[in-house]
Amino acid sequence: MEIAKPKCSACGVEGLTKIAIQTAPTNKNILIASCGDCGNIHSVFAKPFEPPQVPRANQVEIIQ
Repeated sequence: MEIAKPKCSACGVEGLTKIAIQTAPTNKNILIASCGDCGNIHSVFAKPFEPPQVPRANQVEIIQ
């Protein structure tokens, strides 16, 4: 059985290393997960968090 890899629905790039996580410009309690290549938004997390608790995978680029 092969493990599924996340894939961007807009540009088709695969793998978690191409997902960028950043805080929203107007509200630092909102995280936006987007494609690191085309910028397509994949997920929005809206809960208070502390930096060590930010949801992310290994080698994900963090943009602040």
